Amino acid sequence: MANSEIPSDRIRSLATDADQNLWLGTFSGGGLAKYDGANWTVFTPSNSGLPNNSVSKITIDQYDTLWIATGGGMAKFDGNSGWTVYNPGNSGISSPSVYSVTIDMQNNKWIGTNSGLDRFDNVNWVNYNSQNSQLPIDLIRPITLAENNLLWIGTEGGGLVQFDGINWKVFNINNSNLPSNYVKAIAIGVGGEKWIGTMGGGIAILQE
Repeated sequence: MANSEIPSDRIRSLATDADQNLWLGTFSGGGLAKYDGANWTVFTPSNSGLPNNSVSKITIDQYDTLWIATGGGMAKFDGNSGWTVYNPGNSGISSPSVYSVTIDMQNNKWIGTNSGLDRFDNVNWVNYNSQNSQLPIDLIRPITLAENNLLWIGTEGGGLVQFDGINWKVFNINNSNLPSNYVKAIAIGVGGEKWIGTMGGGIAILQE
């Protein structure tokens, strides 16, 4: 912060748009920031439609629209002045506490919340939780899209989940070599291997 106009040193998410602007999501009060290589623009609830200053994830779709996971719901932003906020009061999203947003090949938005996993096709909502699906726990963290539109979902205490839209598969410390049930990060390698970052168990690799 001392050598730039970045609003916070606690960065949760990074994304670049078609114009090569860098977007930063900050945690604990910094809001959303854009850097065009020379100038900074900071978006907070006081000067924009951003619903909350805690930004966990920024995903940019094929139309260069930002989908932003925040502590006050999911925000859709065209990068200029057009904001739409989805919260339980105005939509089918299951919770205002949103931790991740991933977009699949059909342009569905998959949203991780503290009340389960939501799918939004831009019209309709579907909610998955531990009561109506095979999700082991409702607190969802990272969501990563792999080949064949397959979702890999990290949970906070329930392990790693694979979901193809119909079938569920759960990996945890009891049925696999996953070293911790707290999954914080997921990356897909060039060979299809899954790199799993955990809290307390280090990094694991899953090769199917």
